[in-house]
Amino acid sequence: MFAAMNSPASYSPADEQFPAAAVGFARQEGAFPSADKQDLLARQRAIAALGRRALRLQDPNVLMEDAAALLSEVLATPLSGWAELLPDDATLIMRLYICRRDGRPGETVRHQYSLAREASVAGFVVHTGLPLLASDLEQETRFHDSFLSAHQLRSVVAAPLIVAERNFGVLAAYSPMPDYFDQQDLLLVENLSQLVSATVARSRAEALLAAERSHYNDLLETLEAMVLMLDAQLRIRYINPAGERISGFTLKEIERQPIWNVLAAPEESEDFRRRLEQLPPAVATEWESSLLTKCGEKRYVSWSARTLSDQRGRPEGVIATGIDVTAQREAERRAQRAEAAAEHARLALWTALQRHSNAAEPLVSALHVERRKRSRRAYPYFQLVAFCTGDGLPDKSAFKEVRCNDISAGGFSFFSATPPPSETLVVALGAPPKLMYLVAQVAHVTRTKRDGEKTYLIGCNYIGRARY
Repeated sequence: MFAAMNSPASYSPADEQFPAAAVGFARQEGAFPSADKQDLLARQRAIAALGRRALRLQDPNVLMEDAAALLSEVLATPLSGWAELLPDDATLIMRLYICRRDGRPGETVRHQYSLAREASVAGFVVHTGLPLLASDLEQETRFHDSFLSAHQLRSVVAAPLIVAERNFGVLAAYSPMPDYFDQQDLLLVENLSQLVSATVARSRAEALLAAERSHYNDLLETLEAMVLMLDAQLRIRYINPAGERISGFTLKEIERQPIWNVLAAPEESEDFRRRLEQLPPAVATEWESSLLTKCGEKRYVSWSARTLSDQRGRPEGVIATGIDVTAQREAERRAQRAEAAAEHARLALWTALQRHSNAAEPLVSALHVERRKRSRRAYPYFQLVAFCTGDGLPDKSAFKEVRCNDISAGGFSFFSATPPPSETLVVALGAPPKLMYLVAQVAHVTRTKRDGEKTYLIGCNYIGRARY
């Protein structure tokens, strides 16, 4: 019925002139097909044929060319075409197709318009967004199309091409005879323009979706975190390359299996399943669990998951991301073991000190006996101390300033107006805010005088660091 026409790959001013074989085409007697316009049934068949072609076409430009060829055939006019708005949103490029005497597509003329409403048929239709039937361009007052007038084209029927409420072009048929087109012709052009617009919209949406998917897939492939897509039954539909590396499974091996059956450790699979089944809508849920790799290695993963919903708000799946935190957890466990070992050493030292103390010697003695084995130096400074009177470390508010006497690598001594209330204390050495907190054990308490006042000299041994 009709065939696609080939148009020039690029525009140049020379394209604005009719080809030599077509000069004066509108004036040549017998240049138009002798057939009359086709009847309503033939038009419906032509539209159906174009619709079937639209379902198969990948290039929307080819479809617009086919629609123009169909207009020439059905309306028995050798002049038809379409105009398209360029990306600058200020210029229109019109393609005018000239059919040969046998009705087959012939030569193509291209012309550039400004987008001004009054400068052309195409500009007027793009601005109004409405179909147009102009019976005589010489009598038209709404616009003046100098290009069509220069080639003695008198009547036109046109309709806008619209995608996403944006007019991006025009589909039209032309005639050198005034009053050539009627309302039935206008309806045909409008139907074809709507079919072409819908196809262009679909093509652009598919191209945009493909680009977004490609970008999304590239992004997922570069992530170090696992990303899994689950369907509404929480079965695996996708896992990114990082997920395959961490788990050891390929998508083919675990696709369409419940995620807790293949990735969660057996003792945690029910908890994993419960968390996914109870995900709140539109809110991410976070938790941590063990992951059992394909080779049986246990990894620790910090998960975040949220539901995906369709346009009606119904859940259609889950996206889950997992970060491998195995190295961090192992480092934390090593630190905990080291802390436990240090605590054990502190307790052992404390016990040894208690055993070493002479049970017969009173805590407060009348004479000061040198007990230090390390060299000491005078330390006549004020520092903060707090005695341990409960199970834990004293509160920071319990620290009080005392005058120190001397200090060594293993301990220190200070003066106090009262005997120590307990055998352990914490001393804050240094100056705020840079303080070092040390746990100390009372080694001896000696009555003495300082500045004529009775006081107590309390000697202590360090037994470890205190963490505040």
